[in-house]
Amino acid sequence: MDKTPELLRLPRSVLLAVWLDGVGTAGVTVRDLLKAVQGDDEPHSVRGPDDFGPAGSGLADLVAAWAGGPRAVTAVVATPEDPFGLPGDVVEAIGAAEGCVLIELPDGAYAAVPEVVRFGTVLDQGHEVTWDVRRIEPWHGSLGSGLGGLTEAEREIRRALATAKGTLATMNLEGWGRPAAATAAALGSVRDLRWPLPPYVDGRRRRILAKAIRLRAIVALACDADGGGVDLWSDGEPATTFRAVHRAARLAVSAAVLSVGVDVALPPKR
Repeated sequence: MDKTPELLRLPRSVLLAVWLDGVGTAGVTVRDLLKAVQGDDEPHSVRGPDDFGPAGSGLADLVAAWAGGPRAVTAVVATPEDPFGLPGDVVEAIGAAEGCVLIELPDGAYAAVPEVVRFGTVLDQGHEVTWDVRRIEPWHGSLGSGLGGLTEAEREIRRALATAKGTLATMNLEGWGRPAAATAAALGSVRDLRWPLPPYVDGRRRRILAKAIRLRAIVALACDADGGGVDLWSDGEPATTFRAVHRAARLAVSAAVLSVGVDVALPPKR
């Protein structure tokens, strides 16, 4: 089975971050956001702290609570094994999720972690998504300064891509089985990723996101490889190499998403 489409899918957390950044400031409506983020999923639900909203809140309620006014938004595609850049009080919540959305408002900071439940068959699969919202410590100052700029992200992505290609060249892809080898070859040939990104995401950010997601896909494939892949969190090579590639890719995602739209300077706390 060809895994290329799933491997190159843009995480829901990234989609929510880029669309949320434009609601109320770039002509983006809540309906636009819901269409892009939910896609073919069942309507997303939200679970939050007691003072966040009424029981049974949906994604539209979350957007309404966070839209408008000064705010900083990004997505972090981290894991508990490699939590760099992720607020400490969110690490355990990430679990098997694909990352989270971070937002900082004048009245506090939040993280939203998507919990995805698959149902149906392989040929007809659906997804139920619940966003677990929790209050966190302010993150914009520390994470924003630690990510670096887009130029640095592009440089690290180019370096990581060369490293990944060099490591893959030394590995026996055919030993992974025909589907995995075919997927590895296809990752570089797919040009139009057809992501539902808003128009204000410029070409440079799209390019960085595309390269970063391809790198994450290569790492995922190397780790899976139909049961014969690399243990990313083990010692020695090629695990060490792929961990560095994995980190470069996910930091590039956060850097590209953090700067989407107009940067917002939050007012000082009183």
